[in-house]
Amino acid sequence: MVMESLSIDKNEIQQTLDRLRCERKWDERKNFLLRCIAEYPDEYYFFTLLSEACYSQKLPEETLAYAEKAMMLKGKEDDVWVNFYYGMALSLNDKYEEAIKQFDIILRKHLSTIAYNEHGEGMKSAKGLANDALYLKGRALMEMGDLRQAKKLIKKHLAHRKHGIFSEFSKKDIERIAKSLE
Repeated sequence: MVMESLSIDKNEIQQTLDRLRCERKWDERKNFLLRCIAEYPDEYYFFTLLSEACYSQKLPEETLAYAEKAMMLKGKEDDVWVNFYYGMALSLNDKYEEAIKQFDIILRKHLSTIAYNEHGEGMKSAKGLANDALYLKGRALMEMGDLRQAKKLIKKHLAHRKHGIFSEFSKKDIERIAKSLE
């Protein structure tokens, strides 16, 4: 398969990625990211987003492979978004203990560190990321059979849901899961 070279700058790449995500065009986003990786093979950010796109399509092996590549390329870079999507990939592949370690990396950080480090996207984004990590840790614990701790974390996640704080997950779905833990 011959990939068409990208003839757009990095700002336009980001705008295209954001648009495709908002429009939930996962196949198109995945194909665009594969083109990005062909042009920027050492850019861990693209592998992270490719992992996210595969997660949205429920493709466990691909999700994990791209997340692992992002982690390898990231090296010592402090980017909790990579940890987040790696944790999601591990969970999708039933590797819950390893996933919890990734979510704990995020949960141990101070919100201002997440919000304002080199890869930070502000306080609202940091709160959303940390809150989703809390939920995903709860889900992993639920899958491992620790229902008491899972319920506690999922309820805490719901308590922190606020207008303007983004979440990857539907509040209605999480409320249904919390109710099943009663």
